[in-house]
Amino acid sequence: GYMHLVGQGVAQDHEQALKLMTQAAEQGHSDAHFFLGVMHLKGLGVRRKSWQRAFSYFTLAGHAGHVQAMYNAATMHLEGKGTIKSCKPAVALLKLSAERGPGATSLQQGHEAYFKGAYTTALWYYLQAAEVGMELGMSNAAWLLSRGYVRADGRSENVTFTLHQRSSAQGNVASMLAMGDAFFYGEGVEQDWTRAASMYYEAYQERSPEAMFNVGFMHEFGAGVPQDLSLATRFYDMALHTNKEAGLAVHCARTWLSLHKVWARIEPLLPNAYAHVWDGLWSLRPPHTSILGSWTALIARAMPSRTLMRVELYAWSWLQAAGVMELFAYILDTVDQESAVLAVCLAALALVLRERQRRAGQRQQQQQDQQQGQEQDTQQGQQQDTQPAQPAQPVQPLPQPLAAASSPAAPSQAAEVLPDPVGTGLGMQGQEDGPEPCWLDGPQHLPNPNMAAAAAAARWEAQHANHGGGAAGASPPASADTSAGNQASSAVET
Repeated sequence: GYMHLVGQGVAQDHEQALKLMTQAAEQGHSDAHFFLGVMHLKGLGVRRKSWQRAFSYFTLAGHAGHVQAMYNAATMHLEGKGTIKSCKPAVALLKLSAERGPGATSLQQGHEAYFKGAYTTALWYYLQAAEVGMELGMSNAAWLLSRGYVRADGRSENVTFTLHQRSSAQGNVASMLAMGDAFFYGEGVEQDWTRAASMYYEAYQERSPEAMFNVGFMHEFGAGVPQDLSLATRFYDMALHTNKEAGLAVHCARTWLSLHKVWARIEPLLPNAYAHVWDGLWSLRPPHTSILGSWTALIARAMPSRTLMRVELYAWSWLQAAGVMELFAYILDTVDQESAVLAVCLAALALVLRERQRRAGQRQQQQQDQQQGQEQDTQQGQQQDTQPAQPAQPVQPLPQPLAAASSPAAPSQAAEVLPDPVGTGLGMQGQEDGPEPCWLDGPQHLPNPNMAAAAAAARWEAQHANHGGGAAGASPPASADTSAGNQASSAVET
């Protein structure tokens, strides 16, 4: 087609060139789209010139990455030929064509240095591209600085914000989100939630799901914008509709939002005396960016922001490597919300039934153990009843304590005064004068009181025989020992 168009090697034939160019364009050839635009622009091989068709072909070729087609479409936007006169799309096309021109070699060199691990060299090339107005150079250099690959001696936050600002001016959505985060957290600039909401709204107009989620979050807590829980729900739903991979974050946010709505209904019923306490439970207060307030500030001071970001990236990469995110996205795609709620309810019911069954089994086991214990006790009692009775051991009578001859001793006194065996010296008054009497351990041989009386009579006779006193045939006088011995003897015999 091109040879027929310029007459190179063959006779110049515009109609044949148009036919061949059309066939190539139908197969998606970007050069064929470009030359068709030129032929319609100059009226070659067509019945008449057409600015509109020329602009359409240049736009198709530009979408395929054709640099000359981008430039031609940009000039037509500036002059208003074949389309509405507009500077914004013209500037965007000129920027794209410049980034794909000879000056884009610094971007390629920056990419190569980054993949080799030479981050400082990559930053140098990206900054060179940024100085000539290339938006990719600005955003890539800001990304390296924000992620901590290269240090800027305490000026990285300011430099990063400046690069994001220049990049967002050219329509970079990631830079808009980064600027919104900078205003929200106060990184590199003064904290301003109103300006953060403004940047998120600009990114939302570019159909960014992250911006939709952030705007919904700010409407939920009234950060920089009026608090509106219904509007927050709409933005969360739009984020999920735009990007299905945001399902986990959106469902968690909507669950929290449901609790927030319940709290909004309960709060007016609470005492007004503690209104300052109730208001602080579900609200954001600068400079804190979460409802936990000072607790998150302590954690942020303990762990630098770069460390937190790296922990988040590692956790996210681990979830992706484990396939958790893909599984969750598949469940959200294949199962509607009503079925998911029903499945959760059935699972909860199954857990409740299983717990009740476990407790019933425990109670039944306890009852069986009690029955077995009662049966064992009953069997042991029956065995004891059937065994023959053992003969009782003979019990030796305890000696009665000696008392006055006039009256027997009382039972209480008998426990206090015990007989003193002859020759032992174990006179006992209770249990304080000596050890317990040995006869308590079994039957013992008690001393005979008659022997004591005979011994006393022999001593009396010997005494009177030596002194030659006393009448003949006189008997010794009766002593307390003798009378006591006779009484004891009669008691033992009894």
